[in-house]
Amino acid sequence: MDVSKESTIREYTVGQEELQEQVLQMQSTIPLDGTDFMALIGPDGAVIPYEFEGWKSEMASWVDSAYLGAAISDQWFPYTIKGPHATEFLSCVFVNRFDNAPVGKSKHGLILNERGHIISDGIILRVAEDEYLTTCVNLVLECMLDQFKEQGKFTDVEGIDLNGKLCLYQVGGPKSLEILERACGENLHDIEYLHFRNVSIAGHTVRVFRMGMAGTLSYEIHVDTDICREVYTAIWEAGQKYDMKKLGYHAYMMNHTENGFQQYMLHFDNAYAECSEDLRRRMLEKQPYFEFLMNGPVNKGSDTNPNVFFVSPYDIGWGYLVNYDHDFIGKEAAWKAKNSRRRTMVTLEWNAQDIGEVFASQYAGGTPYMPMDNANDYLMHNCFAGFYHMHADKVLADGKQVGISTGRGEIVHYHTMISHASIDPEYAALGTEVTVLWGSEEYPQKEIRAKVVEFPYLKETLNGDFDVSKVPYGFK
Repeated sequence: MDVSKESTIREYTVGQEELQEQVLQMQSTIPLDGTDFMALIGPDGAVIPYEFEGWKSEMASWVDSAYLGAAISDQWFPYTIKGPHATEFLSCVFVNRFDNAPVGKSKHGLILNERGHIISDGIILRVAEDEYLTTCVNLVLECMLDQFKEQGKFTDVEGIDLNGKLCLYQVGGPKSLEILERACGENLHDIEYLHFRNVSIAGHTVRVFRMGMAGTLSYEIHVDTDICREVYTAIWEAGQKYDMKKLGYHAYMMNHTENGFQQYMLHFDNAYAECSEDLRRRMLEKQPYFEFLMNGPVNKGSDTNPNVFFVSPYDIGWGYLVNYDHDFIGKEAAWKAKNSRRRTMVTLEWNAQDIGEVFASQYAGGTPYMPMDNANDYLMHNCFAGFYHMHADKVLADGKQVGISTGRGEIVHYHTMISHASIDPEYAALGTEVTVLWGSEEYPQKEIRAKVVEFPYLKETLNGDFDVSKVPYGFK
């Protein structure tokens, strides 16, 4: 398979009827350092690890031991904002304030459009007084900085694209701290949740950041690309004593629903379609292949509302991030959303018997229900095919729709299937029984019984509450 950087998104653009064939072409088992793994080839030719030992074994690692993941290293889009007025610029763009963030700490940043809907979110690390490392918000941030500069504002602020220059590894699970200490040979117990500092691994300076999608104790490692393999190998070798697993993208996307963290293109979509024409034009000039993202996804679920995936922070439980003591894009609309009646985020646990009937229908000789073969409803290959699918189902109770279900996924270590639901508050109490209307209108639709359970669903101690003083030291 050709994985050269000469590849472009156009080589992966196919019609919907050709999607299955295209997916097969994009998956290949290839060896890396003696390990075979299933991979997807990204639009720029990047190899994206998809599975190593299989998603079930990899998924269990963040409860039983630990994992080492590099699956999003080409998709975290690191982008530096620096300059005397960097803090003020970020506060004009994000719903967050940044003047109260000390060096060495991070924030989860949200950018809204004029309608108050999320168009980008990511983690923002304050690495110096006048310098921030941003993740996953690079394109919108760069375009907005250009807009301000054309107005004569923030001319002393510089944006630096680090994509391809800075690599990201993820280490998560109850043994993650011991493994990292073993790899670097020093005490890391002092790193608090959402904080970071530099350490040395394999003789190289790297950033260790206590944050990750495992939900439980987890860390990110930021490392220069030219020495990233040495660092990866050192962490992997340190993890052998602890039954560490390599994590692929498939399992990585399974943990967001379990740990209650809303994920773009799984639980909601960036509302580019509602952005100003100027911002849309700028984005397309910088990334032409974003055109297929501009009008939103094709919904394969039962809720046919074309804007079902466009959400305010209050729709998905992120309202606590919005700070109204400064001006930001979408402030007025966000305030209206805050003060209007809104739904509550819950986890739904799906009925096993009803799930079984969906599977049985595929072999019963009649017209089957929509298949539920995939472990979750996120299909990464859609991004490479020139269009993309997402999945939102109606949540029903008392003969009416009371919410929206997204992010369905199988949870291996609890032997259950769950989803997130944005639901009317009167149906949000633990134990409340509802139904999820499974499948798009092109299939016979199936009501699947579900009950409201804990949000987040993860039954392990969450990262922010994890008492690392009880973790043995891994360094000698």
